[in-house]
Amino acid sequence: MMPSAEIVFLFNVDETGLDNDYVAGDLMHYSEREIGHEVRSLHRS
Repeated sequence: MMPSAEIVFLFNVDETGLDNDYVAGDLMHYSEREIGHEVRSLHRS
């Protein structure tokens, strides 16, 4: 049996509570570590 995937939704309503550049960079580093640079670059637009 395959494990279920986690889904996370981030909502930033007022543009003051979230540093978008930090989150994007953190997500990029996380995805590169988890799935590798080649696969991550295929899904990045």
